[in-house]
Amino acid sequence: MVSGKPGFDRLVWACRNVLNRSVAWLVYNSKSPGDFSGPISSHQPSIRAIEPQISHTKACTMPAWPRVPDERDFDENTELLEWVSLVASGSLRIQGPASDHATPEAETAGVSTFRWHGFIPSSFVIDILLPALQVCSDDWFATIATSFDGSAYATMKSGDHAMVWEYMD
Repeated sequence: MVSGKPGFDRLVWACRNVLNRSVAWLVYNSKSPGDFSGPISSHQPSIRAIEPQISHTKACTMPAWPRVPDERDFDENTELLEWVSLVASGSLRIQGPASDHATPEAETAGVSTFRWHGFIPSSFVIDILLPALQVCSDDWFATIATSFDGSAYATMKSGDHAMVWEYMD
């Protein structure tokens, strides 16, 4: 940085007008995730370990899955997305046969959820997605990812078919 150049002037302005009070920074060391040494250690960082939350529901009301999803059937696709969102949020509405999604031919099955709240590098997504594809094979699985700006993506794979939804705040 050189005094008088636009980048330097912006930095000086930011220090005077924005960074003039204590702020919290969220830092992730992607090269050495478990290494807490380095320049930031002199600033007494608050280190938080992030652990996945895994839960199992033994009797979950399953919606009727379409054999071949029809991208033009908005009602059916919206209901599937709503159901996946209810499972992801741990809603009691999907547990047991007395659910809004129950029909006379509705089945109940066990569902496991894996929840992670924190930074997610792309390699982490691959490390989760590939085993899920292998374990589920012909069964189904769904993922929901929400970004800091509020946009979210839901993916559902059932058999040889997959659906992806994008929704924003």
